[in-house]
Amino acid sequence: KRQYQRRVRVMKDYKNALESYRAAEALDAAAPDVAESIARTLHAIEQRNYAGGDKDAIAAAQRDPEVMAILADPVMQKVLKDMQTDPRAAADHMKNPTIASNIEKLVAAGILSMR
Repeated sequence: KRQYQRRVRVMKDYKNALESYRAAEALDAAAPDVAESIARTLHAIEQRNYAGGDKDAIAAAQRDPEVMAILADPVMQKVLKDMQTDPRAAADHMKNPTIASNIEKLVAAGILSMR
């Protein structure tokens, strides 16, 4: 767990930080420090996104092959379009773990903001 925390402090990359914490959570779901770290990271992402985003983060996300693959996926394109036109669709789509994970990655990368 500690190695994940140290790695995140250095990264300042919320998408990878969140992935690292989720991996630590899978190893020890009962660890309160991991849950707290996830909450802090999600809060930092929320603050960044509500402040109008971070241009450097968005530029980095556009160079991230995983983010670009998510955006290029036809299913995800439909999901994102549905979420724009019908906010209630977001709740339905978030029930799918794969969709929820992809949305979380886009939010963490600074590409998508959930308001």
